[in-house]
Amino acid sequence: VAIAENKAKCRIKEVVVSLSGFQFKSHFLNSKIGWNFEKNITFKDIEHCTKRIPIQKHINIDDYSVIHIIPIKYIIDGKKEVVNPLNLSASTLKIIYHIIVVDSLMMNDVIDAVKKTNLKVKDVVANSYASGLSSLVDDDRRVGSMIIDIGKSSVSVGVFFENNFIYTFSSP
Repeated sequence: VAIAENKAKCRIKEVVVSLSGFQFKSHFLNSKIGWNFEKNITFKDIEHCTKRIPIQKHINIDDYSVIHIIPIKYIIDGKKEVVNPLNLSASTLKIIYHIIVVDSLMMNDVIDAVKKTNLKVKDVVANSYASGLSSLVDDDRRVGSMIIDIGKSSVSVGVFFENNFIYTFSSP
């Protein structure tokens, strides 16, 4: 850290930790909200729908930590799939999410190690997600691509399709 600070001539206070080689798991859950009338969908409606995801019903949150909640499909009025529902008129909104979890104990060990260097952990990301966002162009993510991170003792895979990060897994 000191070498990076010296070269950049600035003080690093917080970092984003990219996890690689962990036992990631992908889950697909949906949430739906509705109104008794048609209304224009707002950002608050999308936030409300996200807060209603039944994570605890489907994921053992005692052993796993959610690191990403990625909306991959928006469906309005039960039938029309849209890219972005903001400001569209509808009486229902359903969102399908890609939920990425990681073993809590392993993740917390990494976070604790980073904190010992007096750095604040701003966020945690799956390496395959970060790699795909940084190395794939829009067309690659749209038509479908797979990111494969091959390490000494593990392999992490991430899949992009229709501009969405739709699946990840890793194995030792």
